[in-house]
Amino acid sequence: MYIVRALEKGDFDKLLHFTDRSSYGLLSLPKDHEKLIEKLNQSLSDFRKEVMEPKSEIYFFVLENTKTKEIGGCCAIYSKTAVKIPYYFFLVDQDLLHPFSLVDGPAELCALYLAPEFRSQGLGTFLSISRLMFIANFPSRFEKQIMARIRGVITKEGNSPLWNALGQHFFHLSFKEAEIALEANPDFVGEHLPIHPIYTCFLDDEARSVIGKPHPNSEGSLKILEKQGFKLTDWIDTFDGGPVLETSVQEIELVKKSTLATVQEIKQVEDGIEAMVGNRDTAFRVCQDTIRIIDKTHVQISPETADALQVTVGGTIRYAKL
Repeated sequence: MYIVRALEKGDFDKLLHFTDRSSYGLLSLPKDHEKLIEKLNQSLSDFRKEVMEPKSEIYFFVLENTKTKEIGGCCAIYSKTAVKIPYYFFLVDQDLLHPFSLVDGPAELCALYLAPEFRSQGLGTFLSISRLMFIANFPSRFEKQIMARIRGVITKEGNSPLWNALGQHFFHLSFKEAEIALEANPDFVGEHLPIHPIYTCFLDDEARSVIGKPHPNSEGSLKILEKQGFKLTDWIDTFDGGPVLETSVQEIELVKKSTLATVQEIKQVEDGIEAMVGNRDTAFRVCQDTIRIIDKTHVQISPETADALQVTVGGTIRYAKL
């Protein structure tokens, strides 16, 4: 069985390995090990603390094979963005790109990475939407609006057509150099981004063709989120031109359709429904399995699911039909 669970200290080395393997364009999983460890330590603290309102907490999760204990991927959620330093985007208005800054922004889904050897059995979808169960459990920990930045088109060589045609002229750095500079100085973009609109007719054909387009490897992520109620905005990333999606937390399909129930029985389920099932703890754990709905507020789960979620009879779980 596979579970997605809250980050633990013992996962750090694996996530450092992921960032070494990941391609450029995944800024929420920095390649600078010191910066990433800082984020991971913050996440451990944020899971434990009592939160009355969101203040830029970050929650990291990992995908684990419960049999082998192998970690196959990760994802994260920012409770609130652009608190200390603005986020920068281009607003696409027909043939114009308007630079703008976002302050005190929405929550954000981020840091999605699945190791190549795990990219099967629907694990990418499971990893992506499992964190929505955590949001459903603890909505007060997050802003009411939530966004997701989808990685834009980047070549095999690690270049961005949009950056080469636009950003490089203002920043005088290659795409890779700009990402490194951004990790070192989060306000790096604001110090160099032009203040006036840019006409796209002055960009080359390749650059214009990638505006608002996802990386081929990220098209699946975009479709998954659209099915969950996320909508494309008019914003694009200033680095790679990738699209930005947004929705209200209360409009997320899984948040609307998931249900709380008490575990009445723990035994092998002979006849039931396929569901995503999670516990109700900040030490969050979620899996996919067959459960039996006894009535509106009681369910039967298998021993394997009970072990995976670390719940017992009388415990509360959240489930959503698949």
